[in-house]
Amino acid sequence: MDKRNLKSFVALEMVFIILILIVVVIVVVQMFRQYVNPKKVSSIIEDITQSPKYDFIKRYCDNLCEKVKLATTYEEKISYAYDWCTKKIVEGEDKGGVDINNDGNYRDLVIIRNYPYCENALYCFHFSSCNAEGLTLSKETCGKVICEYFVNLQGEEASEVSSLIADGKVIETGNCGEVPEKYAGKVAADSPDWWFERFFSEIDCEELLGYKE
Repeated sequence: MDKRNLKSFVALEMVFIILILIVVVIVVVQMFRQYVNPKKVSSIIEDITQSPKYDFIKRYCDNLCEKVKLATTYEEKISYAYDWCTKKIVEGEDKGGVDINNDGNYRDLVIIRNYPYCENALYCFHFSSCNAEGLTLSKETCGKVICEYFVNLQGEEASEVSSLIADGKVIETGNCGEVPEKYAGKVAADSPDWWFERFFSEIDCEELLGYKE
């Protein structure tokens, strides 16, 4: 191969490498933008029973609730109740959430019954309650159950447990972004984390467990 052909080959090789790098950069940037700030609502669902994943969600939560109902001791009941309240609904360990609208993405921002949610931060108390003998589980009561689990069963200090819950170390919020401006005033909350802010962010285990005079 003479020098001119060698130079042409090297030039073509460089162009090819540059094109590959450009494509890789574009793909990475798109993935990063989607992960960090999707800024879109992928689905609006008026009735969760119409979701293609409703049967999975119901079966998942019913199984957890059944364990609470079958518990024979206080310790068992609170332990299983803790699971019902804190286990994120996931379709598999590698998914990180539940694909409510069945579009292949597990971290979309969806609106269900006029409330925004992240698909990777959905819990049973978002869709149902669990009625066991002497104990009803819901988003209103799960805070106390979590406090009982850590304080009464694990021996933790109530104040430390309050901080643990409020910091999102027990129940996690999602990362699907905020509700887009065009939906402002049209949905019941501006953030998909509204439920956490309302029921867990300012929790006080000492008060819930009756330790405060």
